[in-house]
Amino acid sequence: MSSRPSSIDYGRRRAACVAPEAVTVYHWGGGGGITDTFVFDADDAGLSLFDRYLRESDKSPLYMLVDLVEEEYRHETIPHLYGPDRRAVLERKLAWFFRGTPYSHVLPQGRETEGRRDDKVLLSAITNPELVQPWTRLCVQQKVPVAGIYSLAIVSTALLDRINVKSPNVLMVSMQSHSGLRQSYFRDRVIKISRLAKMPRLGTVPFAPYILNELDKFERYLKNVQLLAEGPLDIYIFAHGELLDQLERQSRNSETVRYHLLDVADVARRLGIQGVLTTPFSDYIYAHLLLNKRPRNHYAQAEDLKYYRLHQARSGMLLASAAILLLAAVGGGLNLVEGLSLRQRAASAEQRAGLYQAQFNAAKGRLPETPVDPQDIKTAVDIADTLSRYKATPLEMMRAVSRALDGYPELQIASLNWLAGTDPNAVVEGEPRGDEDTPPPGLTPPGTAATFIIRSRCSRARSGLSMATSGPRSIGSTGLPRRCGRARPCVG
Repeated sequence: MSSRPSSIDYGRRRAACVAPEAVTVYHWGGGGGITDTFVFDADDAGLSLFDRYLRESDKSPLYMLVDLVEEEYRHETIPHLYGPDRRAVLERKLAWFFRGTPYSHVLPQGRETEGRRDDKVLLSAITNPELVQPWTRLCVQQKVPVAGIYSLAIVSTALLDRINVKSPNVLMVSMQSHSGLRQSYFRDRVIKISRLAKMPRLGTVPFAPYILNELDKFERYLKNVQLLAEGPLDIYIFAHGELLDQLERQSRNSETVRYHLLDVADVARRLGIQGVLTTPFSDYIYAHLLLNKRPRNHYAQAEDLKYYRLHQARSGMLLASAAILLLAAVGGGLNLVEGLSLRQRAASAEQRAGLYQAQFNAAKGRLPETPVDPQDIKTAVDIADTLSRYKATPLEMMRAVSRALDGYPELQIASLNWLAGTDPNAVVEGEPRGDEDTPPPGLTPPGTAATFIIRSRCSRARSGLSMATSGPRSIGSTGLPRRCGRARPCVG
């Protein structure tokens, strides 16, 4: 037994090919091919060794491939239903035809073209579960993730494309070292039935006549059950070496049968298997096909798959953690680059500021001395600039007052006070303010506000009037102030 490798190796998986005589385990390495092979006899000693193998090996997923005589197929039609109704009908069919076994499978095969157009299905099952359960029971005890239990005949459908099958009636024939002669019939590239015939040990009898005799029996069976469609039957046989030469000499094509003899080594090359196979058996090909394709489960039950579900969840969490770590690393790297860039820009700005300050100090040193500090000059310039941008004069108000006083020559202006600012409620220093000085809400004009206070006296001998008017107005208005001031009698 080899030492246990790292469990975080998602390329590792293995196939256990269950045959009547033995179980063969094939290891798929991370490089994309089968690396190791282990064989366990189908007896108590073999089960004990298999248990030890499971304990000492890594917990990589195991795909169980079944090639047994006790595998049956039935063609049925069911109403075209969906969801729970369809499942209920199929469960009743499986329970009726395959009692006493949990290992059953339904393969959809299209719909009928006439009548109600019912669904056509192929029902298959392992009728003797005791041939499989001892091996699956050990897998569950050792917490090995079983990915599924698969039918070799159904898996072989994927070979049709690899060997360039074009004809509608196909019989695929292969030999497995621990099971026998597998014959699978396909019509329109859909499997219809498969049969496993026991074979004598290699070298004890001439294999070519034995194989051709079994094929003749199976052809007659297909005709009797009316599965064989019209037209010639194309038979594809996998063999190698002397057996291939014998089949070429003894097989005869006819109007109803055409033979296609394929070298196992050539089929292996088409599948991308490294190395050269020098055996007439196809075990290696089917194990490679299963581990490479990894189809959906056929026969395994929930109890068999529970540790595989946990394995999938664990793998998903590890992948998610790796993705989060990668994103965090990328984000941290971007932040680091941005921080270094900002630091460099800050250093450059500080260097430029020092340069400008040095140039300013040098230019300042070349200027003649003045009685006023340059900072005070700057303040004065800023004030002058502000006044030029926000200037306000009483010229318009004085013109309005002048026009108004033209009709009253007896009034003489005693004093004039002017206040400009941004506060429309401001008052001239020393002037009292009453409620009447506050403009009504909504009547305060925008912009710079001005207050204009006029005091006058009468020139008549008998009586006099001193009047002060004030009020805010917007610069640019051409009318009189909006409200008059206070009027009180004076003694003059």
